[in-house]
Amino acid sequence: MKELTKAAKLKKLLVGTWINHKSAVEFTVGLDGGKVVVTALDVKSGEAKRIQDVTWNGKDLKFISVMPSTGFVLRHVFRPSLAHPNSVENEYTSVANWERKMI
Repeated sequence: MKELTKAAKLKKLLVGTWINHKSAVEFTVGLDGGKVVVTALDVKSGEAKRIQDVTWNGKDLKFISVMPSTGFVLRHVFRPSLAHPNSVENEYTSVANWERKMI
């Protein structure tokens, strides 16, 4: 059986709009001329997140999202669920700079 290209695999596994009923943010994954495009929208406020550093290695879709109004930054890893074809895992890490308190 022929192995899918990275673009074909992405299209089969991740292209579409992804929701979580505990979150107001919807992520949309697409292809534009062979380039992976991710957008994110807070459907309650209407604010779009800024998406940067998008990479797809054939297994994980990685990107950073920034909420412009708050500056809140998350690093995301979307992984297709092998057990549930219409599901992805969104592993994310908050990115914040902390400063030492001067005493």
